[in-house]
Amino acid sequence: MKPAALAAALAILPLAASAGCLGYDQPVELRGTLSRHTFAEQPNYESLAKGDQPATYFFITLKPPVCVNEGEEKDLEPAVAGVKTVQLVFDSVKPYRQLRPYLGKRVVCSGKLFSRISGHHHSPVLLTVSVCRPLETPVSPSQLKAEIQASGARAVLHKYYDAPAWSASIMPGIRSAAPAWLEVGEQLDSVADAGASEDLALAFYDALAVAPFRVIALLVRTSGGSVEQICNVSFEDEVPRQGVTAYLNEIRRKLGAPKTSEQKVMAAACMRGLDQSQATAAEQGLR
Repeated sequence: MKPAALAAALAILPLAASAGCLGYDQPVELRGTLSRHTFAEQPNYESLAKGDQPATYFFITLKPPVCVNEGEEKDLEPAVAGVKTVQLVFDSVKPYRQLRPYLGKRVVCSGKLFSRISGHHHSPVLLTVSVCRPLETPVSPSQLKAEIQASGARAVLHKYYDAPAWSASIMPGIRSAAPAWLEVGEQLDSVADAGASEDLALAFYDALAVAPFRVIALLVRTSGGSVEQICNVSFEDEVPRQGVTAYLNEIRRKLGAPKTSEQKVMAAACMRGLDQSQATAAEQGLR
């Protein structure tokens, strides 16, 4: 190899060696085992036995280890190799409660990395977490129905509400309008308090655009309202992802093929409610 070619090849080696490393200035996703550790902190950061205050944090242990490239602020964002453990930083205490059942289990966490800069930091790099969820088999409606039969709906709601499975499995399941998931949702709704009841109501109304005949029958049972009242949807709490008009039109489209005389009556009543809902939304400037 000619000297000039050799020099060019050597010039790109450091870049190639770090190409698989993570960066400080970009979103990252880490997969590993969730753990919890307690450290001695204020005032001396030396010993719990000598009176320092305990501080407990969550960590993710990585296999294989990762490396992190140097950032733009070299003094604050150094290159780090062989990172096996990353401390997780949350913006509230709620994620700690949600993730506690998954200690010792595999999780996937996404967010942005930053370097250790204080005595509260106990790994070379830390992750400001945007999302962290378990890497395990999602709960199924059959599993939940068995748990409800064994322990009661209230115990099951208490177990899963605010746990990762609530948003990862249960809410998407109910929104799918699958009969088994709607049955679970109805059982949980019968014992739900304000927070869980609101989540379930939003999921039922998402499901309304998927299988209106099925969901209207459920909402008549659970709310005691008429079909027209149920279909007069309010968008005060949340506007559908697809927009109000698209959401209401999807319900109308699926109501357009009733199979029984009972469904024809239900569709006509629901159409009247949808028209009222659209008129109210238009007055509020919602489209």
